[in-house]
Amino acid sequence: MIITSKPVRAGGRAVVWGLFATNRQPVSQPFVDPPTAAAFVIQRIDVLTEGETHVETGRSGHKAIRVQVENRSDEPAVFRMELELGPNYARMSRELALVVEAGWREAYDRAITAGKPS
Repeated sequence: MIITSKPVRAGGRAVVWGLFATNRQPVSQPFVDPPTAAAFVIQRIDVLTEGETHVETGRSGHKAIRVQVENRSDEPAVFRMELELGPNYARMSRELALVVEAGWREAYDRAITAGKPS
């Protein structure tokens, strides 16, 4: 997941949000590219629950990451951060169930067809 801000003025502070599905979790440390790391100081990172996200942003059905940053460069800059999220196990489970069901249906149809006299 890529989190990007609008341009932040020199010496300015910003709060940058990233929303993600409730059944996913950040699995690694955030990666900040070198130009962003040179220009910004991360003051705070919060991972919010679905309820906290709803109170803070008015959006429901999501968790969020809130990043508070300060631009320490002499010119406006854009903050960029990459955050790796774990797999969506609920979605994977649904997709696997569909594959298994289709396989069983196909095998059943073949068995029925093979057992009928022509």
